[in-house]
Amino acid sequence: MQGNKIKSAVVLIALCIASSLSSASCERKPRTVNDTGKPIKVYVSEGQRAYVYIASESRIPGVFPEKSIRDELIVSWSPTPNKIGFGQRNSDFGTGLVRIDGGSGKTYHLQILPRPGCADTQVNLAPVDNSTSNLISDRSRGESLKGLMWYLVKGEKPKGYREELFDHFDAEQRRVMKQGSVELLLESRLEGANYIGTTYQIINKGRTSYRFAIENIDYQSKRIRETIGKVRKVSMLPANLRLGPAPEFVSELYAGTNKGLLFIVSEKQ
Repeated sequence: MQGNKIKSAVVLIALCIASSLSSASCERKPRTVNDTGKPIKVYVSEGQRAYVYIASESRIPGVFPEKSIRDELIVSWSPTPNKIGFGQRNSDFGTGLVRIDGGSGKTYHLQILPRPGCADTQVNLAPVDNSTSNLISDRSRGESLKGLMWYLVKGEKPKGYREELFDHFDAEQRRVMKQGSVELLLESRLEGANYIGTTYQIINKGRTSYRFAIENIDYQSKRIRETIGKVRKVSMLPANLRLGPAPEFVSELYAGTNKGLLFIVSEKQ
């Protein structure tokens, strides 16, 4: 990542797909769902596979469907140890719960729902960050507000912040970094009195999957600090940090997208 002179802020993100799609209008796409402890909806269909990827687990040692769907649910183990697939054996299928035991000892629950001809491709289960560093305190009102990162990911503008979009710039002006087949483009920025929230788009134009290592970026470098200030928090969608191949190279092995979003919350200097 390199410093740049263009300012940045939030892009509106659709994190949920309408559950009422008919098979005629179905557009199967991966989606990311925050793990709040409640059962996660996963749509299955006969002849299709719906994968669940749990980013915070290194492996999945146990999958336990409840009795009502045990005989009709197909469970497919993936070469990826924290990814599991589900299918529908035939059209005679109701709804039911599945318990997943993670390698960390945590338990997850899925609500399996039939949706003929329009199963999920992949549901990415992302952990919710409840750290205190994700909170911004409005001392004038004595309230604890949701963190700026929360607004960035949800695509909402908090009160007191100025929003600036950069869709009127061409790709060359918005490009912050290009490394091989991967590009990092400036999307937008939210600016408040003390904090800046920057959103970048990441695009993989290559033929193989690519993991964008946000943990390896030197956020303390002089150029980055001069551009966006002192970095306080970093996040990315998809939650597993992995971008699939470009559409012309995609296969069933890669259910993910070749595009992602990088969010950086920084403190003004």
